[in-house]
Amino acid sequence: QCFAKCRKQKRLDKAFGCAVPDEVYAQLERTAAQDE
Repeated sequence: QCFAKCRKQKRLDKAFGCAVPDEVYAQLERTAAQDE
């Protein structure tokens, strides 16, 4: 699961690695989606 997330969000993977709570990760993904 973590790997799939990291593959989808390579920038977040580089910035935070995989040690991010799902809640926080979901928030970051929404923010990243708005960025693009």
